[in-house]
Amino acid sequence: MYQNRESSSNDLTVGFLSGAAIGAALALLFAPKSGQAMRQDLTEGVTNLRDAINGYVEQMAERAGVEMDNMKDAVDAATASVEKRVSSVIDAASEAMRTGPESRG
Repeated sequence: MYQNRESSSNDLTVGFLSGAAIGAALALLFAPKSGQAMRQDLTEGVTNLRDAINGYVEQMAERAGVEMDNMKDAVDAATASVEKRVSSVIDAASEAMRTGPESRG
């Protein structure tokens, strides 16, 4: 379920960025401007698109980092639990070995 929402969010963002780029390009092509003004607008459009993509990539990297931290915390907690259980079993086995069969019966 989580992957579906994540995929949908990514698709929406990619669609939005693609639509913005196409819309900007069409607007520039049909606008009556000189060659120099057109090149300047194209440069600004590319810069804005690059900034938007960089922001998106940084956001995704940050989200991935948070999820990796959460995963690491879960693994650390599971490892501590396993170590505690193993230690209990070893202690119980050691105690049983020390006391021997004569104390059980």
